[in-house]
Amino acid sequence: MDKEENALVMYLQEEAKCPHCHEPLEKIPQRKTRCKNCDQYFFVRTRPSDSRKVIVTADGVTLIDEQWSEENKKREAQRMDEALKELPEDSPLYEIHHLIAKKESLKGNYDVAWGHFNLARESAYENNVPTRKIVVDMIRQLEDEGRKEYALQMTCKELCKDAVRLIDRDIEGIVRGLPPGLAIDSLVKELGYDRTEFKNKATTWCQAVIRSDRKDLEKIVDALVEFAFNRPMPIRRVKSKYWEDSPKSSSDLGVEREIRYCSNCGKFLSEEGNYCPNCGQRTKQEEQNQSIKKQGLLGKIRKKLIG
Repeated sequence: MDKEENALVMYLQEEAKCPHCHEPLEKIPQRKTRCKNCDQYFFVRTRPSDSRKVIVTADGVTLIDEQWSEENKKREAQRMDEALKELPEDSPLYEIHHLIAKKESLKGNYDVAWGHFNLARESAYENNVPTRKIVVDMIRQLEDEGRKEYALQMTCKELCKDAVRLIDRDIEGIVRGLPPGLAIDSLVKELGYDRTEFKNKATTWCQAVIRSDRKDLEKIVDALVEFAFNRPMPIRRVKSKYWEDSPKSSSDLGVEREIRYCSNCGKFLSEEGNYCPNCGQRTKQEEQNQSIKKQGLLGKIRKKLIG
């Protein structure tokens, strides 16, 4: 311990001594406790210098909080430096925070990751940038943490927001656009909800998104319930406004089209594109084309060999 820590008397948790009267304690404390000998409170805190838990007075708590503040600033600067090494120099702030959040989430540093996820989403909102990819990763973290109901809640709200953008309030195309692993039907099954229970919960969650039109709310909730218990298979062609990150010319609105989304990142795909403009993932149509070409080439090779 340094001089400042010595002056405040910090005992290691396993030493189990009161920092006020220095008397041995009956058991190792885990939280704020009152000493039976001197009747004063002491606290248990993690020391940033070595990540060990110590027993301290209120003044010791103040000192440790100050040390953690400085330590967190250093760690934050280090995370930013590491992220900038992996991204282009002109990367916007929301991309930097999003990358840091994903890296920390993989390490299991969920609290740090949540902070950066929220900063990424706020920055994206300020710059009028779609937040779908950020929200998808937030949902995945909730699942990793075992907070499946919160994951289901966020998924339903996100689908509800997307459904509001559709002219005819048909969410089947949006639901199919969910990346693998975020299907609400599997979450509902894992949580053991029946139709009535899930419908009540979905209604409560979606009310935060749709407050004005009760019919729209009921229609979207019914679609969510049907998807959760009877996943629709055929792809409908629906009249739809484009996604928030797609062209918004007035001639584009209300055009009948098949809604397509990237299976990798969930981005909107144009009808003519064979690759996702966001992540470069090959579309199903392009995969089919490549398969047909491959089969044709194999057929020609067989004919030459046989002939």
